[in-house]
Amino acid sequence: MTTEKKIKQKLEEVKDPHIGLDVVSLGFLNQIDIDGDKVEIKVVLTSPACPMAQQITGQIKQSVEELEDVEEAKVELDTEEQWSPEDMSEEAQEKLGHLF
Repeated sequence: MTTEKKIKQKLEEVKDPHIGLDVVSLGFLNQIDIDGDKVEIKVVLTSPACPMAQQITGQIKQSVEELEDVEEAKVELDTEEQWSPEDMSEEAQEKLGHLF
């Protein structure tokens, strides 16, 4: 059975190409819903106009669909929520605090 923890562990492999840290540490995962073998993820990026949005969401979808118990993953860019540097893990804040 797929769990949120398994999904987050898998998504630690997906890196933001500009920042170089994973999407979990950066706090990009806004919501994860699991319904059997289907997963829906809402993602908040540093900017709603992020030029890498399509690439990042595509990598998230592909990675989650590699999990054994996942048949389909849907990844949506949440443009109504705003990302904040406080969303990052402590480690990411220490590494990137000067950028934000």
